[in-house]
Amino acid sequence: SLSLCLSLSVRLKLFLLPSPFSLLASLFSLSLALNQHQHYICFALNDYCPTYIAGPAVLKTISRHVDTGEVLPEQLYLRLKDADKFLSGWGMMRQLYFSTLDIALHSRTPPGGVYSAEWVKGVQSDIASRYQVQQPLPEDGFLCSFGHIFSGGYSAGYYSYKWAEVMSEDAYAAFEEAGIDEKGVSHPDVVKVGRRFRDTVLAWGGSKHASEVFEAFRGRGPSVKPLLNRYFDGIDA
Repeated sequence: SLSLCLSLSVRLKLFLLPSPFSLLASLFSLSLALNQHQHYICFALNDYCPTYIAGPAVLKTISRHVDTGEVLPEQLYLRLKDADKFLSGWGMMRQLYFSTLDIALHSRTPPGGVYSAEWVKGVQSDIASRYQVQQPLPEDGFLCSFGHIFSGGYSAGYYSYKWAEVMSEDAYAAFEEAGIDEKGVSHPDVVKVGRRFRDTVLAWGGSKHASEVFEAFRGRGPSVKPLLNRYFDGIDA
């Protein structure tokens, strides 16, 4: 399940940190990343594990029919892949709406510096018109419960959820480029990428800036194209 994958990604970080005091060092590095407002590197680790396991090379290796032992059929795998895309466009726009609204509320200043309910609703309506198909109702009170950006530690940082997806999908793309789907998980080319992922993303954590960690693994900054290709096959980002 997704919860199991998320827990596994955290445990991997604890186990693979190159320190004789791995538990303490890992917790410190994650805390450092959060204090530096780099939530996305923590979420990227969480998002990556489900992405890796859901890949055909891995999923078909670890899945078997409970009675017959049959490997997951290709047709069933494709159905699972299609199901993963259901409402994906709506979900992406929803997260972009939340992220942009968060940034707008923390970066814009009302005329005269007076923050009023009317001004806040105006900002919400402006952002919603760009990202939402259905516009908020006049009595909409969503912002009153949007605790993430006011008391949840994500002020001007909600974008980290979506940016983490960008990083995790781009990280998995490195394995696809090495031929994981065609060659399998044990091929030397794939193993080489896995070791580089272990020695950078998993090992360094918050001890270095997230962008530096990612660039050390990928050799460049993050690209949005792998994420878009996951949901919208063949899109030219």
